[in-house]
Amino acid sequence: MIEMVVWWLKMENYKCSLFCVFVNEDKFIGEYLHDCVNQSIFQDIEFVFLDCNGTGKDNTLLLEYGKVFPNIKYHRVDEDPGLYAGWNIAIDLCSAPIIGNWNVDDRKNNEGTEILLKQFEKNADLDVAYGITYVSKKMNESYIDNDFTQVYPCLPHSIENLFKNNSPHCMPLWKKSLHERFGYFDENYKTASDGDFWLRCAIGGAIMEMVNHPVGLYFENPKGRSTNPETLQEMIDEVNTMRKKHLESLK
Repeated sequence: MIEMVVWWLKMENYKCSLFCVFVNEDKFIGEYLHDCVNQSIFQDIEFVFLDCNGTGKDNTLLLEYGKVFPNIKYHRVDEDPGLYAGWNIAIDLCSAPIIGNWNVDDRKNNEGTEILLKQFEKNADLDVAYGITYVSKKMNESYIDNDFTQVYPCLPHSIENLFKNNSPHCMPLWKKSLHERFGYFDENYKTASDGDFWLRCAIGGAIMEMVNHPVGLYFENPKGRSTNPETLQEMIDEVNTMRKKHLESLK
C-alpha cells in the first residue's frame, strides 16, 4: 500500500502547493508535519518548505520526511532574505496552479485544504478562497484537541471589508497566476504586505470568497509583530499607511 502511495506522489500532478517559510523554528516542525500527512487530500498537495536559518545545517526531520514522501520538498537558503522575500522565493518553487501560505506555528484542520480547494472546482473564475481560523495562545496546540474559545475576525469578502481587516490572513488559497497579474508580495513591508497584496488583487478585479467553515488554528505568538508590545505600534502604523495608499488610488 505504501509503495502505491509513493508511486502516485511521484507523478507530481498536484492540485495545490502549500508553502512554509521559516527561520529556526524546529520546535514547530514535528506537529506541522503531522498535520501535513493527515490532510484529507495529502496526495494532491505539494508541500514546499523554505528554511532560512542561514546556519548551513539542513533540517534533518524534513529531509527524512522528504525521503518517504516526494511531495514534501525541502529547500534552504544561506541567509534569511526577510519574510516576504522568502514568500516570493517559495512561490516560484511551487508547481501547482493553486497555492497557499501556511505558517509553521499554525495548525491545520485535516479537511482545511480540501474545503478551500473545492471552491475553485465549483467556480473556475475564483481567484482567492479563505476560511475561518480559530485562535490559540498555546504553542503546538492541536486543531482537534482544542476548545476554540476565540475566532479570528474574518469578514465576508468585499473591498470595503478588506480595508477594515486582512480577512484572508492565514491559510488562504489563491491562483498562482495572480502574481502575473498583480505582482508579488512587496518586500518593503515588514507586516502589511499580505494585506497590500489582497487589496491590489481586489481593486484589480480578482474574485475572492470567504468560506464559512473552519480551516485551521492560528497561533497568536507572543513574539509576533502583531502581539509584541515593542512592535505593535510599528505594525499598526505600517498597515494604516498601506491602506491610505490604496484609498488614495481609488479617488
